Amino acid sequence: MLKNYLTSALRNLSRHRVFSAINILGLAGSMAVFILITLYVRLIAGTDKFHENHNRIFRIERPEIHNMAAPIGPFLYEQYPEVEAFIRMGEVFYTSNLFQFEDKTIKLENIWLADSSFFNVFSFPLVKGDESEVLLKPDAIVLSQSAAKRIFGDENPVGKSVSFQSRFTLQVTGVMEDFPVNSSIQADAIIAFDFYKTLQNDPLILESFQRWNYNTFLLLNSEANVEQLTENINQELSAFILRNLQLPNSQLPEFVLTPLPDIYFKKYANHDGLKHGSRSNISIAIAVSIIILLLAIINFTNLSTAQATYRTKEVGIRKTLGASKPLLVQQHLLESIITAYISIFIAVILVEQLLNVFSSLVNTELTLSLFDGINLAIILLSPLFMGLLAGSYPAFYISSFSPFKILSGEKTGGRKGGKIRRILILAQFVTASVLIIFTFHVNRQVNYLINKDLGINTENRLVVETSPELLKNQDVFINELWANPDIINATLHASSLGNIVEGWGMDYEGQNMQFRVQLADSNYFSTLNAKIIEGKTFKNRTPSDSVYEVIVNKCAVEKYNLSNPVGMEIFFMNNMKLRVVGVVNDFHYESLHKPIDPLMVVNIVYPNFITINYIPGKTQETIRFVEDLWMKFSPNSPLTYTSLNDDLAKLYVEEARLKRLFQGFTIVAIFIALIGLFGLSSFDIGKRTREIGIRKVMGSSSSGLVLFLVWQFVRMVVLSLLFAFPIAWWLINKWLQNFITPAGHSIYIYIGSGILVTLIAILTVIYHSTKAANTNPANVLKYE
Repeated sequence: MLKNYLTSALRNLSRHRVFSAINILGLAGSMAVFILITLYVRLIAGTDKFHENHNRIFRIERPEIHNMAAPIGPFLYEQYPEVEAFIRMGEVFYTSNLFQFEDKTIKLENIWLADSSFFNVFSFPLVKGDESEVLLKPDAIVLSQSAAKRIFGDENPVGKSVSFQSRFTLQVTGVMEDFPVNSSIQADAIIAFDFYKTLQNDPLILESFQRWNYNTFLLLNSEANVEQLTENINQELSAFILRNLQLPNSQLPEFVLTPLPDIYFKKYANHDGLKHGSRSNISIAIAVSIIILLLAIINFTNLSTAQATYRTKEVGIRKTLGASKPLLVQQHLLESIITAYISIFIAVILVEQLLNVFSSLVNTELTLSLFDGINLAIILLSPLFMGLLAGSYPAFYISSFSPFKILSGEKTGGRKGGKIRRILILAQFVTASVLIIFTFHVNRQVNYLINKDLGINTENRLVVETSPELLKNQDVFINELWANPDIINATLHASSLGNIVEGWGMDYEGQNMQFRVQLADSNYFSTLNAKIIEGKTFKNRTPSDSVYEVIVNKCAVEKYNLSNPVGMEIFFMNNMKLRVVGVVNDFHYESLHKPIDPLMVVNIVYPNFITINYIPGKTQETIRFVEDLWMKFSPNSPLTYTSLNDDLAKLYVEEARLKRLFQGFTIVAIFIALIGLFGLSSFDIGKRTREIGIRKVMGSSSSGLVLFLVWQFVRMVVLSLLFAFPIAWWLINKWLQNFITPAGHSIYIYIGSGILVTLIAILTVIYHSTKAANTNPANVLKYE
């Protein structure tokens, strides 16, 4: 029996090649998308879960501040027996991260300072070295495998010395495996935490409560009650901090313990140095991949139901010969399942071919392992599920035909089947239209973020990373820049826009104030065209100055109720006197995902970067000039530069990735909807040849018939837009809530998307309509 059904199923697939090809293409394409998205989502959803103790590792933070002061970790470890270990991590962000070994100079991107417990708590395997000892010495450094290869080649680096910034000597004590892509911590090198004292030339810096620059992780024991511990911390840690800040009557926001796997999805944690992603974007990707799968299932159901009218005689004969309804249902379900398994075979081939393209699209290396249990389950079981889901209605529909009506020539099930097919086509175009509208709005939002007025001028700005070699003659270098008539302005500063991670806490008149801090020279605001709205800009500091001049932003004035900010004096770390000389208008120095926070710019020249403002249209000339000048002053260090606009665009890589994904999704969704419409129009118009012949005999023109036939399908598309518009409006509203400054809706996108979908539908059905309208009626009606 099974062999008979299998033979019959394969014969039917072969006989109806066009319908079979459409079904298989649609299912294969949608399955390929589903597999690719599943690979991506599984990787991202598993971020930081590869650590053996991931469910016991927490980061202590406050609602708006994710970094802590250095003494907090040791205090919590000593105070609470539930805390087995602590790790403080500080990003080395005030240097250009140049390492020298013999005659080789290498720049590394992600450099962290970390406590000696780092490798005991986190599951980052060491290739060389002992995890308990590699970070014990204050000059110890552990390199990633790729970094060690770049610096030392095939030599064993352990025990060797490497020069850092031409000022410090570090001893390589270990080599670690490159961190996986689904780790929120990314590092090319880990340096012992105590090295920060040497780096900052301050032996007491790790005792300060006014520098909030360190991610602080806690490893809790397995019996720890996180809620109770959080409550205890909020009672005792706040008091400990305020005592040391000499603010006993103040109050700090509550501390929270965030589980390690949740940190990747922290919405506004964009100055903690860790890698972050969007949970909502992941959810959207999952939803869209499922929707595309449903589109293909709808196609399959639609075409199978339409195709059933060609098989009524077969059903009638089988029933007459004694076939029961359950047996007929089984036969047609088997056909559906075979189609689905053929589709998954093609889908796997497509995934293998598209994996590199998709990996570059999402900027994440993905692999498809057929030995992975979940991958294998998807490949083996999803066709069974899809075959049953897509084939159930057509199977029950076709098996319900009456053999008497079939064999007597009476029409069967046409009206009911036609109504359901149109509902399914409607659902397809609602979905495709929503995706098109959403994709255009994602594109609009990304462009809006990149091009929005930030309160400063970012055009024609070149950002150059400095080097220790260059800084020996920085004044001469700057003077030569100024001498170039193509260069309008230039400024030296510590942090790049979008990555101002230095945080200072200080007290003033009984309140604790927290600032993001930029260190810069007096040309900083004029180079960026930032507007000073009160007071004046500061002058460059000289060694004899006892006071540090600072400028705060408008946000700080409003948040801390500073009624007369100009002239106010504040002490930082008890020995650093700051005087506010001006207030700058608010400008966005971080991502537009978060509101503007209090900012302080201090007149300390800490020249990690030089931002150059040049004459419009002189980009290439300026770059060539900087390259020549660099070779003159820093020939042994690599030149790294970027445009300020490109720097800021990096803040929106998640949105740019979502934009590319949706463009791909939309193309697939439109393709699936169109091949379904193409197949259905072929069937429906083919069934109406007699009606078309009669209309031509009665005087209808070919063009009139084409319009009539096209309208039968286009009206469903127009109706689908009435459903798609409100659904898209609601979804876009939900997504735009992720942004402080949303671009909003565009009525032109809705209108344009509606026209686009309608035109695509017309072009899809016009071939069959024109062919049918131009058929000679005599050929159709000669047997009537």
